[in-house]
Amino acid sequence: MQALRIRSLRALVAIPLMLIGGTCFAQTARLQVAHLAPFAAGDGTSVTIRLNGQVALSNVVYGNSTAYIDVPAGPTLVEILPTGTSTVAISANANLVANQNYTAIAVGDGVRQNLGLRVLEDGNATPAPGQFLLRLGHLAPFASGDAVRADVRLQDGTVLLPNATFGDVAAFQSLAAGTYDLVITAPGGSPVLIDPAPVTFTAGQVVSAFATGNGPLQVLGAYALPRGAAGSFLPLAPPAQVARLQVAHLAPFAAGNGTSVTIRINGQAALADVLYGNSTGYLDVPAGPTLVEILPTGTNTVAISANANLVANQNYTAIAVGDGVRQNLGLRVLEDGNATPAPGQFLLRLGHLAPFAGGDAVRADVRLQDGTVLLPNVTFGDVANFQSLAAGTYDLVITTPGGSPVLIDPAPLAFTAGQVVSAFATGNGPLQALGAYALPRGAVGGFVPLEPVFRDGFEPALSAAKATPAVTLDALSRSEAPRPAATGEPATLERR
Repeated sequence: MQALRIRSLRALVAIPLMLIGGTCFAQTARLQVAHLAPFAAGDGTSVTIRLNGQVALSNVVYGNSTAYIDVPAGPTLVEILPTGTSTVAISANANLVANQNYTAIAVGDGVRQNLGLRVLEDGNATPAPGQFLLRLGHLAPFASGDAVRADVRLQDGTVLLPNATFGDVAAFQSLAAGTYDLVITAPGGSPVLIDPAPVTFTAGQVVSAFATGNGPLQVLGAYALPRGAAGSFLPLAPPAQVARLQVAHLAPFAAGNGTSVTIRINGQAALADVLYGNSTGYLDVPAGPTLVEILPTGTNTVAISANANLVANQNYTAIAVGDGVRQNLGLRVLEDGNATPAPGQFLLRLGHLAPFAGGDAVRADVRLQDGTVLLPNVTFGDVANFQSLAAGTYDLVITTPGGSPVLIDPAPLAFTAGQVVSAFATGNGPLQALGAYALPRGAVGGFVPLEPVFRDGFEPALSAAKATPAVTLDALSRSEAPRPAATGEPATLERR
């Protein structure tokens, strides 16, 4: 937690403004100045500020600000010039009323958003007991046009300043003193653009907080400017710890498009219209305890719910399984690891996710056509560890325990060196055909073609010659990948 700390303005030379032009003015306004225009890198942002033609502040660099300065009331010309030049880069007229407080902020980068001056009326209001006043604004020219729009929110999603465009500054709002965890996001809540560390505001404070920076020249950030005191950039929160999650829908609980579901992560819709056979590449998700919920599309009924503790920088696969009749609906969360195959090898993980029967009748072997047993007598939901095998063509078959009869007879698969692949028995028969599904680590998977003789309802012998040539993973029949949740639903996942 970061208490609000103020940095003194450096390298500013203030002229006694009461004496500008050699005349003593009885009527004055109070003007606070901040330089938040990221038009150059480093000290290339240094400028001179003139008021009514007289130099008032010099060597002002990006991020500098002042306390209140007394300036003559009335029409005031503010000009900003790059240091060492006579070229006016920003010019604005303001009518400053006597005894009133103002803030003048240099903004824009001259590329994505025009250079300009925002002159704000600060007022003289004092907060109610136990309250502070907060003014929020969007002064970060990170994009042009409507692409620059952003929300200012709390971490819990509460919107404080919605759909603001560059230059928008809201009125002061009264809030209870305490710690606030602000975040600047794209409209709708995702992705996060700027994530400042939490800030503690004390009762009686009057503070402005602005989104700042453009990215290439000055980093995106947030700037806190107390009324009448020099401001500073807020520290940014440490980068979020993320894990990588691959998702697959292999739960044959209905026929056709009746399997459509929405997937929620920690209560937020992440993927919509996910059908049986859909899968994703790796998606970034917050590390830590994670609640995964699966709901039939168009309902609020949670059909599958599971908790998983996802470790930062690790890879996982979450698979919806079961048909709700022969085998319970559920979620299998697998640790994928980061291992790479040895030269000339690939890694293969086998599993039984085909709910074609209840109880022990669902048991099966995964074998090669020559009878070699790779995964013996497994029950529904069993998934073995990755095993290292020589790259080449493998002719897998799923049988009842002991080798006969054959239940699923996929076409031969050609695996290349370096691949990391999971292969699962799938389907339940009545609603979704028995089959095999290949899921490369970090990539969308697909169903493996079946042998024609098997598709036609005949039971082949293990030694039967194959009619279908070997297929590669790239040639698999893939369903359309799930789409992210619609805009307006805070999206948790980002596709990698």
